[in-house]
Amino acid sequence: MARVLVVDDHEIFLQGLVLLLQRDERLEVVGSATNGADAVRLAEQLRPDVVLLDVVMPGMDGYEAAEAMGRLVPEAAIVLVSGVDEAEASRRATEVGAAAFVTKAEAVERLPEIIVAVANR
Repeated sequence: MARVLVVDDHEIFLQGLVLLLQRDERLEVVGSATNGADAVRLAEQLRPDVVLLDVVMPGMDGYEAAEAMGRLVPEAAIVLVSGVDEAEASRRATEVGAAAFVTKAEAVERLPEIIVAVANR
């Protein structure tokens, strides 16, 4: 079972992601956060297998949080999620060491499979 930390600054979208992932028996949501700083702190405490991380957040954005997690929790696979320019966000995701990138539009259909795949890498 893959242990997942879910991070998004939009509370309703965050709740929807948590509910989506909780329905999959291969996944266990171990925590959630609404900003990058809390996400880094929780990742360090909880040591999830996968962090599902929104790109655009106030303060510490998803790219900065991913870089910090890469140093502090290198065993956690990062999946960046964004509703912004897909090509640029995907390129930046690769630069910060994310295991995968998905747009919010395709998240509902693809997230569980992507999370399982990166958890088993």
